[in-house]
Amino acid sequence: MTFRLSNPELFDAGRYVPCKTQGPLAEHVVAFERRSLNGSCLIVAPRLTLSLAPDDALITTHLGWTETTLSAFGSWKSLVHKNISVEGSPFSLAHLNGTIPFDILIRTG
Repeated sequence: MTFRLSNPELFDAGRYVPCKTQGPLAEHVVAFERRSLNGSCLIVAPRLTLSLAPDDALITTHLGWTETTLSAFGSWKSLVHKNISVEGSPFSLAHLNGTIPFDILIRTG
């Protein structure tokens, strides 16, 4: 919430840009960039997670996340996971260590 309050232009006037996903679990993640003249943030969220579980229990880790990529350009720092930065395009969801992909990242470069 602090990030949103300190970046009102990004959320008031920024535009949504979808991020293409590729890899074995691409259909299980949705991502978009919120972009303005003053900066960008990237939202990553899971979808259809129950279909990843081999039984009725929801598993929270899956090796396929490391091979699934987002087409987001630049360098990013996670607001959810401490001391995590990613860069390149496309970049892998490996920074989440196989857990369900949920992250909010801010562009650093």
